[in-house]
Amino acid sequence: MDKSIAVILSTLLFKLASLGVGAMLCLLGFRLFKLGIWGQNSEMEAAFNDIKIVLRSAAPGVFFALFGACVIGLTVYKDLNLSHKETQTQGERMSQDQPTGPEDSPPPLP
Repeated sequence: MDKSIAVILSTLLFKLASLGVGAMLCLLGFRLFKLGIWGQNSEMEAAFNDIKIVLRSAAPGVFFALFGACVIGLTVYKDLNLSHKETQTQGERMSQDQPTGPEDSPPPLP
C-alpha cells in the first residue's frame, strides 16, 4: 500500500470515528431527554469574550446532546493535517556521507 494512501485512509477513519462518537453522544442525550430524567443540580456556564451563557436545571440529556454536537462541529470544522516525511535510517545517512571513489574524496588538507 502506498504511504500517501495510508495517510488518507487513517485521516478518513479518524474523522469517521469522531463523527460516530459525536452522533452516539447526541443519540444518548436524546434518549435520556425522552425518558424524562431530570437532574437536580445540573448547571453549565460558558463565556466567550463579552458573551456569557448559563444553563441551569437542565436534563442530563441536554448536556450529552450539547457535548455530542460540539464534538461533531469540531470534527467537521477542524482540519486534520497529516504529512508524511521520508525518513532515512542512520545507516543510510552514513553510507551517503562517505566517499565511494576517488572523484568523491575530499581535497587533501594543507
